[in-house]
Amino acid sequence: MNDRPDSGRDILTAQDLAGTEYLTAVTSLLQAYRLAHPSGGIWEAADLQWWWTRDPHDDSGRAMIWYDQSGPRVAVTLTVWSKTLASVDVLGDLTRPEPWQWVATAAPSAAKTYGGLGTAVPDGEQAWQTSLTALGFSPTDETYLSMWRTADDVAAPPDAPAGYRIVNRLNQPEGTHWLAARNGDQVENRLRKCSLYDPRCDIAVIHEASNQVAAYSLYWPDLVTGVGLVEPVRVEDDHSGRGVGALMLRHGLAALRDAGCTRLKVSSLENNTPAVRLYQGAGFEVAQRERTWHLSG
Repeated sequence: MNDRPDSGRDILTAQDLAGTEYLTAVTSLLQAYRLAHPSGGIWEAADLQWWWTRDPHDDSGRAMIWYDQSGPRVAVTLTVWSKTLASVDVLGDLTRPEPWQWVATAAPSAAKTYGGLGTAVPDGEQAWQTSLTALGFSPTDETYLSMWRTADDVAAPPDAPAGYRIVNRLNQPEGTHWLAARNGDQVENRLRKCSLYDPRCDIAVIHEASNQVAAYSLYWPDLVTGVGLVEPVRVEDDHSGRGVGALMLRHGLAALRDAGCTRLKVSSLENNTPAVRLYQGAGFEVAQRERTWHLSG
């Protein structure tokens, strides 16, 4: 990000949005930002859509979006993951003063409510870090890697190994969604309200003998930006080490390519060595490290 200029610029109009209005606004904002900044920031519109399935922001006061004549310019969102875990994120034009003023007002009470508040910052972003330090945030040891690759050279995926089959939510729409066990029974209904969700890119590996889900993953094709996001990926413990994760990933990347994506992105905890190895083995290269900053409650 650039150094923050003075605030004597165009006046933005603030809106406190919730529910699907919030989802539409942050999607538009992050798509516009990605088009203007091909490698800037942290989050894709698809990240926020995935978060929305966990926290649909049904109540007011947790998402403020500032608009100019062209549309949403900058936003700050408070995402609640559980009763004791929440995060705050500034999206879009971080040189604007408005979201930082909002964070200064809202973050202390939110940190008390949820026992702390987290946010992610790319390493090396000094102006961003300076703003957070002034607000009482401090860096932690938790780091993530953002990795990218192009889509044009994604190879055709192989068949599933003996004893497994690959399915997606388009060709196997019946039954409880494979994401429901960890993400709640509402997850499929919310996914289908997300503009970037494609059931062809909602993939699972089924163990034939037990007819149980061995692995699942979700791939988000954003045809506005050309970016395909991988999030989330899970291999069940009983099936790890059998190559099903790598197989599933190759099918998902091919699905994103076939959907029309030109660039592919995935993020992982840096200390999750098996996951990082999996993604690098699939052609992803590390582009950025992000560090979690924390505000104590």
